[in-house]
Amino acid sequence: RTGAFGESRNSALQARQLYRDLLDRDQEVLAMLQASQGSALLGDRPTALELVSEAKDVARRAGRRHAEGICWHTLASLHLDWGRLADAAKMAKKALSCAKRSGSHKEQGRSLLLFVITSLMISKEFEEAAPSETPVEAAEQEAGALPAGASQFLEAEKNAEDLRQLAERVGAVEPLCTACSYHASAVVQLHKGNCEEALRAAQLGLAAYEESSDLLGVLQMYLVMARTLMVG
Repeated sequence: RTGAFGESRNSALQARQLYRDLLDRDQEVLAMLQASQGSALLGDRPTALELVSEAKDVARRAGRRHAEGICWHTLASLHLDWGRLADAAKMAKKALSCAKRSGSHKEQGRSLLLFVITSLMISKEFEEAAPSETPVEAAEQEAGALPAGASQFLEAEKNAEDLRQLAERVGAVEPLCTACSYHASAVVQLHKGNCEEALRAAQLGLAAYEESSDLLGVLQMYLVMARTLMVG
């Protein structure tokens, strides 16, 4: 399998060179992202990040906001997978900004979902690090400030609501936004401990991802459903 990943990366790099010579920036960026994925699967984090960062710069110089947003989304996903939550949140925000400027509803939906998941993971990290309220946190709450974990959870809820509204507006023409909205609702409800609502949202998300032919989304919904059943 390692050999196959290496061959895939090398083929993508060769394709990148071809598209660069042809001045086809969109395909050049896609080839670099594929090469980055191959590097990530090989465990070569520095090369994976370097390729995505370079692809982002190519897209930015060429004025391809949509492609630049995909690069930021990929960077955020890589950092999320590697546990660099603060960096992932910053990059998800940049991905969302690019998606809005490019007018891509699909990428807006994907970026908002990534933002929700990242915020929930940061919130959980804070909760596990400080499970009981400290005197400082109590004072902050009395003064109107929120602990970091609660603040991140509210951020997740806000982005989930933005995603729901986006799905209401464009879900008929971009069903992936509907799938992402149900996905976001499922993970938010699971974080709150509302297992029945989380399971219902996950089932709706599963159907929506199947309609969108998004196999990764289908897999993610099965995983959310499994976690919900274990907790419940």
